[in-house]
Amino acid sequence: MKEQYVNNINTHKEVLNALPKNNEKNIKAYKNKVSELLILYKQDLTSIIEEIDKRSKHYLSLGKDEKIDVEATATDPYYTVEVTGNQDLKEGENIITILVSDPDGNNIATYQV
Repeated sequence: MKEQYVNNINTHKEVLNALPKNNEKNIKAYKNKVSELLILYKQDLTSIIEEIDKRSKHYLSLGKDEKIDVEATATDPYYTVEVTGNQDLKEGENIITILVSDPDGNNIATYQV
């Protein structure tokens, strides 16, 4: 995200360099654009930090015996879906596995979240 804003600022800088030098109107426009981009960057960064904080609080609020409900549906009505690893979550990485099997019990697909 930061790189996108820096590239945008550099593009405006290149445009400014192509314009006549010592033109206060162009320099002011460039400074205003950089200020505007900085404000947008800070707003985006704040939104990202708020979302991370919200998710981490939710994750930390999960108790030892907590379970995450995972709803998965097979596209074929005769296939079965089994979800494992969504209980007894621990701090750190947890892997939830979704197994899709055909009517004979053969594993057709495995997904991990």
